[in-house]
Amino acid sequence: MWTPMYDRVAVELIDDPSTLPKRLVLPDTASRTSHLARVVAVGQGVVTKKGVVVPLEVAPGDVVFLRAPEVRSLGTEVVVHGKKLVLLRESQILGVIEEETR
Repeated sequence: MWTPMYDRVAVELIDDPSTLPKRLVLPDTASRTSHLARVVAVGQGVVTKKGVVVPLEVAPGDVVFLRAPEVRSLGTEVVVHGKKLVLLRESQILGVIEEETR
């Protein structure tokens, strides 16, 4: 396995809307400008000016909501162990879909 550096998060985009929970409905306009993704790996956290590491809020397995007109603007596309992933900063994640709503 590998670990992203610092505040980086590796996600796998969820392309198939049928994998979404039945209670979660995205309007057509949202599906064109936003993406759902599953977190695959996270860095150890942000290092402050005082050298303190602040851990990230997301964890592997979380389903997150991203906003971007196209995938390339989300972050860096990479292939790791045969999986297409997007590497981005945690601050680019708009929210985490909680377990109760999945």
